[in-house]
Amino acid sequence: MHFHFGLGALCSPLFVRASMAIRGGQDYSLAMWMFGLFCVIPAVWLPALEAPQLKKKEENEGNDKSHYGWTLAVVGLTNLFLGVYVGAETGFGSFVLVYAKWNL
Repeated sequence: MHFHFGLGALCSPLFVRASMAIRGGQDYSLAMWMFGLFCVIPAVWLPALEAPQLKKKEENEGNDKSHYGWTLAVVGLTNLFLGVYVGAETGFGSFVLVYAKWNL
């Protein structure tokens, strides 16, 4: 979990800065749309996955590594999703703090 906070804290300012450079000025809406898209993709894809079936003890005793690729993909995508989500959350929290200091 702390890894995702660190990843988000590292990547979210980079995404916001890139968005501001692409759009020009203080417009960082592209970064917010990217964060939203990164959160929607797993939210749509993960419920469509089929739940794994429990194997009987006799079937599970072998050294079966056929599911290793999918397991690695799901773990990797979950890490990516959590990293982007935490980055968006951290970025938004920082925006609220800066807005409150400058405008209130």
